[in-house]
Amino acid sequence: NWIVLLILCIWFVISFVTNILGPMLPMIIDSFGLSLTLAAFLPFSFFLAYGIMSIPAGMIIERFGGKISLLIAFSLAFLGAGLFVMFPTYPIVLTSLFAIGLGMAMLQVIILPLMREAGGEKKYAFNQVLAQIVFGAASFMSPFVLAGLMRKLTGEDSANDFFIRFLKGITPESLPWSSLYFIFTIVFVIMLVVISYVKFPKVELKEDEKAGTIQNYKELLRQKQVIFYFLGIIAYVGTEQGLANWMSLFLNTAVLAKPSHSAGKLKCIFSNKTLSAMILLCAIICPLSKISTLIIFFLQDLMYIKTAVYISSFRFAFYFDTIVDKEEPSEICKHNRKINSLG
Repeated sequence: NWIVLLILCIWFVISFVTNILGPMLPMIIDSFGLSLTLAAFLPFSFFLAYGIMSIPAGMIIERFGGKISLLIAFSLAFLGAGLFVMFPTYPIVLTSLFAIGLGMAMLQVIILPLMREAGGEKKYAFNQVLAQIVFGAASFMSPFVLAGLMRKLTGEDSANDFFIRFLKGITPESLPWSSLYFIFTIVFVIMLVVISYVKFPKVELKEDEKAGTIQNYKELLRQKQVIFYFLGIIAYVGTEQGLANWMSLFLNTAVLAKPSHSAGKLKCIFSNKTLSAMILLCAIICPLSKISTLIIFFLQDLMYIKTAVYISSFRFAFYFDTIVDKEEPSEICKHNRKINSLG
């Protein structure tokens, strides 16, 4: 089913754009000379858009259908990325991330019912797990792309191909990471063109999938259980995105890792999300006994615990020696080495 394949490509784009912010954060801080408070507004502006746009996105898909909603979502993302390409400043980065976040929030609301209509109700669970594998794969790949691109643009790796020369010509020399925004702009244009020519099935929303009226939301907000769920989601997303967005900066300051070199190798440690989806997919395709399934997930939990132990204790910081650039440390790294020698 070509529409299912297109939806999987959309999941890939969402994950790539969302998860690239963490590895880029130290570079943005260095480029604009930001404090940690100002830097924190970058992921905040992106994920604030999710909270603002999720309910309106449901209303838009009810009124205009799946195809028009997808075009609106990618148009918002295109405007956000294009704006920063033309005006690469800190205020515009905030605006750009907010606009892209609006588009990504709309996409996630739209493609869930669209996947059910395109792939069929019986294959919905399988397709959703497959989408999570694609999502995890894009998250895993994005820092490798960033690291490779930075090495070529900064001259660490020799590159004579036309595309790299073109990126060097349009990218400010002090902001090599901003070339990704130009790439995002191209990707969003391609998605807009492809979607405009594809005929999508009509999305029939179930009763519990409809946006509802304002009165429905007022009634929900009066329920303590809904408020506790809301707080739980805040805690979960704060933990997940806090680790994802600040780990690269942690390695840069505390473990002396250079962001452009550590990004790709760091994702090897956090690729358990893709592994989770693959295990679940295997369980759907080839049903296992309850004991076997429990054993598999127990072993996977041990991997998470091992990762958490390495990260939580500074005594294990030398675990990351393979991603430390000892020959050319950044100014922050030199400062930390001086502090460590005094301590």
